[in-house]
This record gives sequence, structure tokens and C-alpha cells, in this order.
Amino acid sequence: MIALINQGEYVLFACLLAALVASLTFHEFGHAWVAKAFGDDTAERAGRLSLNPMVHLDLMGLAMVIFLGFGYAKPVPTNPYKFSRPSADLWISAAGPMMNLVLAVVTWNVFLALWTAGVEFVHTPAVVLFVELLVFVNLLLMTFNLIPIAPLDGHYILPYVLPP
Repeated sequence: MIALINQGEYVLFACLLAALVASLTFHEFGHAWVAKAFGDDTAERAGRLSLNPMVHLDLMGLAMVIFLGFGYAKPVPTNPYKFSRPSADLWISAAGPMMNLVLAVVTWNVFLALWTAGVEFVHTPAVVLFVELLVFVNLLLMTFNLIPIAPLDGHYILPYVLPP
């Protein structure tokens, strides 16, 4: 990603960084929100039941994204002893990728509605670029996190889809 700065692609870099920060924030918020719904207030007590990117971003993980193109956000803390159902870990794990899917679908549909309504600002190249990147990053993050390798979300989902 840092190569974009070296190539003078400042708008692309800013749009991509904003899309990544928003995507990671909503992803982690999804985990925290579903954990709370299943009786675990650990993330809430840690201040993670928030859409504030600063509580979800890990500085090293963000630096890795910028310099290596690959990184991470802070994992949401949970306490399985507080879960109201045995399958809570499945739903909590699935919440992050599902939040990315929801964000992609809602973003694209709102954009198309504004576009067809003739709202002028959505016709600007920077807005189009940001929306395309936000949708793409969310779909990519969702797909990547469903890979069944620890510590990705798919690792916690896979046991529920395989036969015992």
C-alpha cells in the first residue's frame, strides 16, 4: 500500500486506508455486538462495543497493512463461560464476516440509489473510487476470514459445519 504514496496515488491511498479502517472496525464491532447478544459483556466492559476505530485497530497491525499490504485488528475478547448457548462461539465468529457482507451490500445499494436519484456528489471520481474500494475490501475481508485456519473466523465456524 505504501507504494501508492511513492507513485503519487494519494487519493487512492487515502480511500483504501479509509475503506480498510471502516471495514475492520465494523468487522470487530460485529463480533462484540453478537457476543453481547449471547450474554457475554466482556467486549463491552473492555470498551469494544463501539464503532470508534481507535478501540479496534492495532497499531502494529495497521502499520503492517500500510507497509506490507497484510495486517490485522485487535481480536474481540470473549468469555465462553458467559455464553447463553453452546453455539454462541459459532455466531460470534460468523458475525464479523457477516458484518462485512452487510456493509458491502448496504454501501453498494445506497450508492446505486443515490446515483439513480441523480445526487451529484456520488458522480465524483473520488466517491466512486471509495465506494468501489469499500465494497471490494469488505467482500475480500469476509472471504479471507472464512478460511478455516486459526486464528481466522472460519477456524471457529468449521467444526459446526463438519459431521462429528
